[in-house]
Amino acid sequence: QSIYSLGVRYSPGKYWHANVNLNYMDNAYVDINPERRTTLAADTIKKGTTAWNKIYEQEKLPGAFTVDLSAGKSFDLGHYFKNLHHRTLLVFNLGIVNLLNSTNIKVAGREQLRYDYGGRSPERFPNKYEYGYGITYYASLSLKF
Repeated sequence: QSIYSLGVRYSPGKYWHANVNLNYMDNAYVDINPERRTTLAADTIKKGTTAWNKIYEQEKLPGAFTVDLSAGKSFDLGHYFKNLHHRTLLVFNLGIVNLLNSTNIKVAGREQLRYDYGGRSPERFPNKYEYGYGITYYASLSLKF
């Protein structure tokens, strides 16, 4: 599996910051059913044919692209409370994940742990997938000391 991220951070001063991240995911594969990879699973099908390949090949999930945004502000609490150590920061962040609202991203998949030995058909029990969330938002508050 490959995951790449390219980010740009802008900090204009006064403890403000903003980030943009471009993310790309690729080379992920469906988890296999080991029972389907046995000799018995395709014993009546000629090796190398399309039918044989459908049984033994592992499905690759499609690549996906997302964009994330975040921004925040830090407050140096040492300026407001003299008994605190200088650079004790209260950090507030807001973010948007998957700004493009891509809801068809397959993030994981698995073959079912059952197999059609009678018909030798992998389509009888199709693969199951997990999809990424669409656009999501978050807010966080943290204390750094």
